[in-house]
Amino acid sequence: MNRIPNQKKKIARLKSIIENEGLLEGMKAVLRYANFNHRGYYYYLYYKYRVLKGTATPKESDVFQTIQVNPSSVFIKNKNSNGFDKWMDIGEIKSGGWDKEPVRFENSSVYRAMNERFEKNSDWADVGRVKTSLQKVRNGETTWNGCRTEEDVWDRCAELDRIYESIKQGGFKSQEQIHGKSIKKSLLSGSFSRSQTDIAVHVGRNGQFLSCDGGHRLSMARILDLKKVPVRVVVRHKIWEGRRQKMRNSGEYEDNKLFETQNISHPDFRVNNHE
Repeated sequence: MNRIPNQKKKIARLKSIIENEGLLEGMKAVLRYANFNHRGYYYYLYYKYRVLKGTATPKESDVFQTIQVNPSSVFIKNKNSNGFDKWMDIGEIKSGGWDKEPVRFENSSVYRAMNERFEKNSDWADVGRVKTSLQKVRNGETTWNGCRTEEDVWDRCAELDRIYESIKQGGFKSQEQIHGKSIKKSLLSGSFSRSQTDIAVHVGRNGQFLSCDGGHRLSMARILDLKKVPVRVVVRHKIWEGRRQKMRNSGEYEDNKLFETQNISHPDFRVNNHE
């Protein structure tokens, strides 16, 4: 059954947003439906401002390109860690203990839900996350990537089915491959969508990848046993960034003794991608 929203459904949802969340949120929804969003310019200019402050990496290739990562190498941060935004914090270099004691990704609620559906072949109605989401929207809450109604929840399920089949049949594609625009061009397009983003990760002090966004697709990649997926790095720990810069500046990638062998081949070094 095709559950992709049509114009009548969009109008009904817009009316619901205005009635329940106010005119301002309704205006934002109109702009989203019209594919008109200049917020990407703000994210880019804010990144350049942080470069001037010295809190973000000046190398745009470190911010606006993807690297290939094994999905099984990604963890999630523990729930006491500070949260970072997938666009507001692009390129940030941050110190602190936010990367400590990461949790295995397969213990996350999103992975468990995707595993129920695609590994165990459960009906969506029997998936715990769907049951919880349906209960929340019945109570008037917004949940699971902006679902406000039961129909939204079922639309979300149908979309995840479509994404899974697309990855299974055609392989895992980056957003640039799907939409024909680089990350930077998408950001500065005037029709930027926060949802059209590659899997986003942070990198901790020892080079560990920590999930930031795209958990559903990351889960699917793991279930399909994919070995590489494109990811966008958002925040790097200050200690890790220092190691990366030493590696880059040494010019001796094969003989460098700063890291163990497995770290020399770490995808975030990108030793063949100099500017």
